[in-house]
Amino acid sequence: MLENKHEWVDLYDELSYQLAERPLNTVERVLFARAAMETVHLSEAENICKSLIEEGYELGEIFAILGGVFQKSDKLNLAKENLQKAVKISPENPTAWLKLSSVYQSEGNEDEALSILRSSVLAAPDSPEIYYSLSVFCLQKNLFSEALPYLRKALSLDEENSKYQIDLVRVLKVLGHDEEAQKTLEKARYIWPDHPELAYMAAINFLEQGDFEAALDTLDSAIRNSQSVPLEWYVLYAKIILGENSENLLISDSLNLDYSKIIKAQKFLLLGLREQPNDLIAQEFLAEVY
Repeated sequence: MLENKHEWVDLYDELSYQLAERPLNTVERVLFARAAMETVHLSEAENICKSLIEEGYELGEIFAILGGVFQKSDKLNLAKENLQKAVKISPENPTAWLKLSSVYQSEGNEDEALSILRSSVLAAPDSPEIYYSLSVFCLQKNLFSEALPYLRKALSLDEENSKYQIDLVRVLKVLGHDEEAQKTLEKARYIWPDHPELAYMAAINFLEQGDFEAALDTLDSAIRNSQSVPLEWYVLYAKIILGENSENLLISDSLNLDYSKIIKAQKFLLLGLREQPNDLIAQEFLAEVY
């Protein structure tokens, strides 16, 4: 189902086509409103929701969608009003809780935002998104120890989520749980061998272990498989080519790099500088490669 994959553009287009052929049933209308809200067809989403409410369909999901519409329209009081109705009618709906918390965050009321997230755990205890949101809240304040149990819980509820895996590896490394971080990263890379962020993290590990050739190969994989490569990845590749790793330590003379890798370092830096042409560090490395 498109809604389960959050493919809102495709769902909106599909239901628009169906609507042109026949009237939508109630379930389809709610889905259409959600897709319209997610794809920023806000007036359309609002009108569908209000029509459903006038017809007597006072469902938590409908008020949650309305809350999302008003949040995206910066009508935060209306957003809160509708989202509060949503969690009262359907307390098991994690999306409504998360949106309500985010509204308070956008107003700068972090205490209330956190309180809502904690309440949502009791109302929707099987939602990995809520536990992950609690971990993100902690990470924003550099509360790594507090974030860790929330990340573990989120991952236990959704083991196939690469985002959760990545953040868990980062937190474990910060807290000094290097062995567990390594095992978690290896498991994640087995599941998603072409995931660029996981490959980059593995490249950093290889650098720390002094295996520079493996670091280059893994970093090359990260760059090739990423749709949007951070400039720091290009710079790190050039650093290794030029004889230093991310800790500014000299590479062993035993690493014999062929000329093609130097050419690749030039290419990577040029690509990175297209996006950030004024980055002085990248410019310096490019000059050294040439």
